[in-house]
Amino acid sequence: MRIREIQLDSGAFLAPLCGVTTRPFRRLCRRFGASIVFSETISADGLAMMNNRTLDMTRFDPEERPIGIQIFGCDPDKIALAAKIVVDQVNPDVIDLNFGCPVPKFVKKDKGAALLRDTARIKKIIQATRKAIDIPLTAKMRTGWDESTIVVKEVARIADGEGVDALSIHGRTRAQGYQGVANWERIGDAVQTVSRVPIIGNGDVTDVATAERRMQETGCAAVMVGRGAIGNPWIFRQIAHYMQTGTALPDPTPRERLQICLEHLDLQIEDRDEQRGIPEFRRHLSAYTKGLDGASAFRNQINLVPTRAILEEMLTEFFESVARKEEVHAA
Repeated sequence: MRIREIQLDSGAFLAPLCGVTTRPFRRLCRRFGASIVFSETISADGLAMMNNRTLDMTRFDPEERPIGIQIFGCDPDKIALAAKIVVDQVNPDVIDLNFGCPVPKFVKKDKGAALLRDTARIKKIIQATRKAIDIPLTAKMRTGWDESTIVVKEVARIADGEGVDALSIHGRTRAQGYQGVANWERIGDAVQTVSRVPIIGNGDVTDVATAERRMQETGCAAVMVGRGAIGNPWIFRQIAHYMQTGTALPDPTPRERLQICLEHLDLQIEDRDEQRGIPEFRRHLSAYTKGLDGASAFRNQINLVPTRAILEEMLTEFFESVARKEEVHAA
């Protein structure tokens, strides 16, 4: 599909996730074939004040392209200014607007998913941002605040009419958080509502079969993977391969997982240094080892590991042990 002049490879998008879609993880997902990656959601207020820490969150490596920088806020003019600053400072491929984050610290300040209770303000935010920047503009939303305020079709029409170049829809309401099941019928309703803007479906995409089924059921232009990519970045390679060939790739072996973990660890240390990179990597490690024999005890052992060398040794021992057990079982 295309986002305006950007031609995207076959496959899935990496969703913006706070604390997860940092530079190292984005780089890894792009290497595994994510069509486009999105940053963590970044404060328009901090950007407008030219806060150095906030500006650092917008930094990315060339290999991450195409990349979207997602901005959150509630003031149309401030969001527009923040978008202009990002374009001028780092020149991403896309600016993305957050209308869907459900966490309390966002919604209590009328940001994120709270905007779904004020669609007039959503329209003003889109209009102001569209006027401020020339690069592609996208947005991400949930279907509504709760079951009594489903606004997905209304916001899709606004996006379609106000120059948004793609709209991502998570199939849950804000009230659901991450509980229950994403409602893809409502994503399909949005697809039928618009005439121009491509719709990207999001929610519970954890494997190739789900991605394929959801696209066929809804007619959405692409799927976006969020939590399903944590500890599973190869999902992008699997989805892209299936879309291109119609055949499925197997999950990586334990030894292949080891190499992916070490690559991720190295990217984390390269970005943050060893002292900060290792603790940040541990957020992902539990997902890489989930479901493997002895994983719980292993995670407890590595909580205080201070160096990359020791962590590599422990990772190698763990995944080799899993591989040997699988080989014995197969024999």
